[in-house]
Amino acid sequence: MGSFDTSRSFLFIFAGRIKRGLTQIFAKKNRIKQSAIIRDNLHLAKKQQV
Repeated sequence: MGSFDTSRSFLFIFAGRIKRGLTQIFAKKNRIKQSAIIRDNLHLAKKQQV
């Protein structure tokens, strides 16, 4: 029973780390996507001014 508890807690820690890693990866992708959108919007704004 004790070994089952330790393996289960290890699984929870492992899952938490994977989740945190995935959220960091998604945050990076979203940041890149947002900067690209901002760049496109600035480009369009400059086109309209001319």
